[in-house]
Amino acid sequence: MSQNGSSSNGHAPLPLIHFEDLSARDASDSSNRRYHKPPSEYNEEVWHLGWTDGRCGQPAAENEAILRARGRLRWRERASATEAEVGAARALVQSLQGSVSRLRERVDEVAAIHLALLREKGESPQSFSKSLWIIYSVVAFLLLAADLPLSLKLVAMGYGVKTENRIDQRSVDDLLKFPGYVITEFWEAMLLALGIALAGVFVKYFLDAVLYREEQKGAARTFKAALTLVFALFVGTTIFLGIFRADVQRQKNIEDLSRRLTELQRIGGNSPSPEMQRALANVDSKIKAEEAESWTSVRSVSFIALTLLFPITGGICFSVGWRKFVKFRSLNRAARDLRELEQAYGAELLRFEQASAVLESQQAKRDREAAAYASADDYADMLVGLYRHGYQRGLNVPETLNAGEGLYERCEKAVQKLLAGKLRDRYWEHRPPGAPGLN
Repeated sequence: MSQNGSSSNGHAPLPLIHFEDLSARDASDSSNRRYHKPPSEYNEEVWHLGWTDGRCGQPAAENEAILRARGRLRWRERASATEAEVGAARALVQSLQGSVSRLRERVDEVAAIHLALLREKGESPQSFSKSLWIIYSVVAFLLLAADLPLSLKLVAMGYGVKTENRIDQRSVDDLLKFPGYVITEFWEAMLLALGIALAGVFVKYFLDAVLYREEQKGAARTFKAALTLVFALFVGTTIFLGIFRADVQRQKNIEDLSRRLTELQRIGGNSPSPEMQRALANVDSKIKAEEAESWTSVRSVSFIALTLLFPITGGICFSVGWRKFVKFRSLNRAARDLRELEQAYGAELLRFEQASAVLESQQAKRDREAAAYASADDYADMLVGLYRHGYQRGLNVPETLNAGEGLYERCEKAVQKLLAGKLRDRYWEHRPPGAPGLN
């Protein structure tokens, strides 16, 4: 019990005690007839209830029973509150335990993936090379872009797509000089050329799905057969596109040579010189050679080879570069995910341990309080003690002790008290130390 009323038993604040004010006078036992010491009391309603009952002569047993019942009710309320706290802590621990288990499983999964990627990297470091990924990607882009000139000049020309503007004297050849003008003026030819060049991306998909089997792993045979048929169609179309390009180039050469022959005939007139005749014969022989050239000629075969080479090699480089990029990114992502998951797991595990410690502390507190209550109800005993103290104080005041006495009895008690004080002053208060007492 403390003077400021703070609680040390965990039940309720303890009652305050009012002490005598000693700033103006010395302490007194109220029996030296100089001044009267005011009695101290508990600043508690139960104490004042006991004082009133003692003063009025009420029986104490009934109120003591009520106070003990009050203590039991308060214990039940406190036990219920403690049990609710334990239940909430237990629910939190169970929730955190499930979360920790899930995070642990996820950490193990990502750790296994990361370990497998590290082993694969140790066996084949070039498969995770960032520099090789960049090199293959750049080469694939250049190979796919290398097909643009042939498509712009020959294919667009063969299909009658506009490729030059005679008024502005500009054509698709000015793509690097005037890119904005060429794209907006000859957009049909640009889209056609891009479509033909980007067809090589299909080679990349075909290699991934059929050769590497990284995509559509569970695909049926019909899908793979259909994909192979599409690839064969792509190769056949590319071959015919090469033949078409060679034929367009041959026709363009014949037109140019025919214009050259007409120009030379105009210059030579009806009687050309021997040199002019040799020039005319040379141009005429070239025209006949162009007209007699078949699709199996070296030039036609070279057009077909280039038409196949650019998209196929570009698609292969694109596929290889993409595979390296995917593995490089997968390793970095696995390392990042593992690091984040380990941090999250550590934080969640710390919360779980803290919540478990709180649960254990609350359970121990509940058990201690239950054991203490089983042996004795301190709170009820304190209430009854306060009540009895106040009851005895109210019972022992002169108005209560002398209730019903006449004037003679009260004067007799006053004389006895006066004589007792004189005897104390004479025989006890001034007795030297060590003197024997009175017999």
